[in-house]
Amino acid sequence: MSTDKRSLSGSRKVKLRYTLRGGFDFDTMGHSRYHELRKFVKKGNDFCKELGNIMQERVELELLYAKTMSKLSVKLMKAAQKGVGSIQKAWLVIGKEMDADGQAHRCIANSLEDDIVKPLKNLQETHCRIKKTVECNVSKTKKCMNKWRTDERRSKKESFTVARENEKVQDMTSDASYSILTSNANLIKDATKLENKKRKLEESVKKSYTEYYTYCVRTARAKLEWEMAVNDAEKNFMTLEEERLLRLKEYAHHVSQTYQQFVPKISQLSSRLSEPTYECDVSQDFAIITDTVNQYDEDLSVQVLPDFYPEHTNLAMNKKRRISALTKILQLVRQDLDRERRSKKGLDTLANAMHHHASSGLKHDDSHKNVYEKLHHVSPEHDFFIPILHRLSLSGPARASGAPVHDSDCSVTSYNWIFLIGKPMICTG
Repeated sequence: MSTDKRSLSGSRKVKLRYTLRGGFDFDTMGHSRYHELRKFVKKGNDFCKELGNIMQERVELELLYAKTMSKLSVKLMKAAQKGVGSIQKAWLVIGKEMDADGQAHRCIANSLEDDIVKPLKNLQETHCRIKKTVECNVSKTKKCMNKWRTDERRSKKESFTVARENEKVQDMTSDASYSILTSNANLIKDATKLENKKRKLEESVKKSYTEYYTYCVRTARAKLEWEMAVNDAEKNFMTLEEERLLRLKEYAHHVSQTYQQFVPKISQLSSRLSEPTYECDVSQDFAIITDTVNQYDEDLSVQVLPDFYPEHTNLAMNKKRRISALTKILQLVRQDLDRERRSKKGLDTLANAMHHHASSGLKHDDSHKNVYEKLHHVSPEHDFFIPILHRLSLSGPARASGAPVHDSDCSVTSYNWIFLIGKPMICTG
């Protein structure tokens, strides 16, 4: 199809070549075809340049993604190695596969850069260089043709002027009055001048015709050179466009193949992750944690009792002030102990009533939960005051003060007591 277009254009220009020169503008010859092709080539060049920039940004983005995934993979693997169990193992595998994902994207970046970005840049630069050379050649030949065309028009104008003058003189010499004028002896001198002017004009006309013809021939030759330059430019532009389209098709096909090669890698990555994720066993991992924690059993029932200055008989203090201070401390402890006993008794009654309602089919609410939580905390608080009271009762100054000590106040259910400042631990059972 392209060959037919070229031959058609050539035949059209052959017809134009033999058109009469009256007022015809050479600049319109071949204008549409050449300039349209020139526009296509320019648009194609601009598209290739923009496409190259876009693909370069894509390569940089893929490399940045690969680099970031590699860093995240290292962080995740480092964090997952600190744990135990199947779930931690699954996340360790995920960390490794994150690096594999990054490597896959790095391969995409390298493939796009080597097979598309660099060749596309070379193609764009080569086409731009050829386009510039072709346009320069057309512009040069056109400039030469226009120069000869200008000289031709100037010569034509001069030739027409000389021809008109010559025709006037010729008409004058051929007129009947001229023969009468030459018969007069006094006017012979003027007739001689007119005859000389006639001969000079005849020579000028002949010379102007020759000069004008020469310029016409040179203009025609320059026009043929310009036509050849335009034809060559059209052929080059057609070749450039055909090559550009073929290359772009190859690049598009390569992008499609890159994605086709990338999909199996992601599928393999997914299949490698399926096994460790399916093997995650929460109960087994929790059992490992429980066994590990149970190896470090700690008795949290140990109470740290307050240690008052008046209790220490080896420290300097007035006896009356010591007895008075211990008596006041005992009163504070008894008050708190009585308060806790009343609270415990009330909570026991309320809990029994709630238990009775629950057995009747009523649902538990948040108030039930709060009552049981308070009852759970009341017993340790109640038992906290008993060893304090017992210890203060055992001190000599407290007994000397005559403060009564009841056995019921000192009854404790299996509690450990540890005293401050090196006092021994007292255990009752």
